[in-house]
Amino acid sequence: MDNTRKRNIKYVQGETPTCLLVNKAQFWKLECIHEETAYYEVELSKVKIRVDLPIQLGYMILQYAKLRMLELYYDFMDVYIDRSQFELMETDNDSIYTSFSGSCLSDVIKPSMKEKYQHGLTGFCNRQDVEADNTVHWFPIICCYMHAKYDKRTPGLFKLEFEGDEMIGLCSKSYIVSNPEESREENRVKLSCKGVNKNTIVNPLDMFRSVPQTRRSKSSINMGFRPKNNTIFTYRQEKIDWNYLYIKRADGIHTDPLDITLCTVAKEEEEEHQRREEKQLTNQFDQFMLKLAIN
Repeated sequence: MDNTRKRNIKYVQGETPTCLLVNKAQFWKLECIHEETAYYEVELSKVKIRVDLPIQLGYMILQYAKLRMLELYYDFMDVYIDRSQFELMETDNDSIYTSFSGSCLSDVIKPSMKEKYQHGLTGFCNRQDVEADNTVHWFPIICCYMHAKYDKRTPGLFKLEFEGDEMIGLCSKSYIVSNPEESREENRVKLSCKGVNKNTIVNPLDMFRSVPQTRRSKSSINMGFRPKNNTIFTYRQEKIDWNYLYIKRADGIHTDPLDITLCTVAKEEEEEHQRREEKQLTNQFDQFMLKLAIN
């Protein structure tokens, strides 16, 4: 769908025609196919890019994904689970992380909703056209192998991405989920830290823990390569990647929306001004009708 990622692929033989393509401004990548015959595959970016994707389609995909996240929270969690049994930890356009008071989701389902919940998981084994909805079909059907493979690719159904017993979320796109204590020797964690070279992070769980404990932001050094004027340079950049300050979290734990009025004029003043304008227009109309009656 993104035309900017499309490339032109050319196959050439010999060093001279290959060098001519490499020296072009559109050169992207070179790969040797056969060394003895000097065959090369040259990848070039397009000279002209036609951006013809309707912008409405991009907005629809993003907003529809957000709507599905809201349906999961308000139509499933709020209905099937008591508010005291779960807490929302982090959410994105296509994922949601929630903590439960039980060992799994089935343990915290309300007794009155248990039958309906199990019916959505095992009650449609004889059907192959099951689609996601906001009433019963929230998760893949677990009755048989066929449905397990098919529903794994069904859009709209929520699949388990990662499971752990500890999560630390500092801000958007910056969180970590760790495995239970008995599995931590495998060093398995789900880490998201946008803009950070993850290979340079040593003990990421301890790094995330230290930020709320010490109330101090942590920085790291990103290293890499950058081309400039036909020359490759290395760079080192220090960034504050684990920021403690998050203005939506007054107590340092719970995240609440900001109480901000986007309009610069107070609502009462705006309503009063509107009432005065309506009264003035009404008086002008009455005077106009009175003049017509006199004439």
